[in-house]
Amino acid sequence: MVEGVDTLTADAVENFLRQNEILVQSEKGVALLGDEDEEVVPDIEKITFHAQAEFGDEPVPLIVHPVLMKYLLKFDIATQTEDHDFELPPEEFHASAVHPPVHVLILENEQGYPHNIDIRVSQEGTETGITVEDVLRTISTELRKSSSQREWAALNEETRREVEEAFEDRARTEEDRSGGLRRIDYLRGRNRLQIFPKHPFLQEDEDIPQLWPNRALDILDLPGPSNAPLRAADKGKGRAF
Repeated sequence: MVEGVDTLTADAVENFLRQNEILVQSEKGVALLGDEDEEVVPDIEKITFHAQAEFGDEPVPLIVHPVLMKYLLKFDIATQTEDHDFELPPEEFHASAVHPPVHVLILENEQGYPHNIDIRVSQEGTETGITVEDVLRTISTELRKSSSQREWAALNEETRREVEEAFEDRARTEEDRSGGLRRIDYLRGRNRLQIFPKHPFLQEDEDIPQLWPNRALDILDLPGPSNAPLRAADKGKGRAF
């Protein structure tokens, strides 16, 4: 437990998860607290990121919103704009991306993407913290960035060939080809988003650090909101997913 940070009991968190049908990571794997069919997407198509946040030097266990962890949204930079909303309802698009809400989130990828993605809250001073919209727009912008010479030089011959093949598959128009390699090409055809917490909340844990946005702002030396911290019991009041 992180000293000086409010906590939720395991029972309260599990109740929150069940109400929202959120995936829980345990030593036995990932389980869905809910019952519904979902599209089966091969792992080779998934862009897998691991999200992490810190309180001081301590990692904060996170619960990732199901839009980012379960929906497997498809990215297509040729047909989508950077502010594409994936036809999500507002209550999901503007919801907190993770629980507890944070103002800084780092996404790590081990599938060839050349950099971590640093996500910052778009509206400072809110208790929602980083939203699903913030995450999707930041990733969309990142995937469109041109490949640098340094990124290309770091690849071995086999990986370069795979990246070039991904470019050929993606760049079907003269306009696309004229833009050259993009960072999305380093993912070699993967285009379905899935984000897991790097430090997940485990069901056997007694509590979970509760890093609310006002505390995150204290770390960044920014003014925090005056509202009281949001707890799981506040679900349904427009302040949590």
